[in-house]
Amino acid sequence: MEHILKVEGGKMLRVRGSVSDGRISSVTITGDFFLHPEDVIESIESSLQGALLERETVLAVVANELVGATLVGATEEDVTDLVMMLENE
Repeated sequence: MEHILKVEGGKMLRVRGSVSDGRISSVTITGDFFLHPEDVIESIESSLQGALLERETVLAVVANELVGATLVGATEEDVTDLVMMLENE
């Protein structure tokens, strides 16, 4: 399933993924944000696979993976809110 989130400032974030038994089975995050280094998004997606779909867990994973990275056009909380939209699957 796919969900779109428009964040403050007008940027669009998109998540595609699935959840099974309360855990994230797959997740892909895209959008018109800037992330450097670019491969951090893949680290976030990889680290989220198998994680419990609960806000604190998702936020901790996102925050941990963003240490030392530059995210422009979105925040850790925005990415977390986006992933949490998978809850409605």
